[in-house]
Amino acid sequence: MKEILKKEWFLNRNFEVDTFKIDGLGVGSKVDEIDYYEIIDIYVVGKGFNQFKFKDRIEALKKGKGWIHLWTGASFEIKNGEVVRVKLSSSYLQDIRISSKDLIKIFGQPDAKLIEDFIYNIIDHNIDSHILGYRKKRFYAFFDPKTEFLKELHFGDFDESIYAKR
Repeated sequence: MKEILKKEWFLNRNFEVDTFKIDGLGVGSKVDEIDYYEIIDIYVVGKGFNQFKFKDRIEALKKGKGWIHLWTGASFEIKNGEVVRVKLSSSYLQDIRISSKDLIKIFGQPDAKLIEDFIYNIIDHNIDSHILGYRKKRFYAFFDPKTEFLKELHFGDFDESIYAKR
């Protein structure tokens, strides 16, 4: 991993969505700029794409939509050949222990408080994440509901309508 996210770096707010980059890639980057050797998976929305070679899936993303996942734990949502969202998973964030309270101290109250949940049936309901959304800054932080520590960050486009309000 060329760039390592550090707690101090994050807490000092040394990023902005429009300039935030992972290995030179950020919101607005083109799919052709992604280093193919870093890719571990490519998902293209639509039937049959999982049978395609990586090269063909990348070509499909130039006119379609989906995700490119890197071995570092960073992922990029692609629409029409352009990165519209960057996602940093817990494997990328590694040992950063930022609580939801830490984030609120830095950025203030969020514009949205959401829940990522899965309802399997009336009895089986699982809350996977608490989400703090900062619409103007265009980032969303996902927290483990048991520990309230950061587990995922999303920068860029975000569809709040698929999540429940908290």
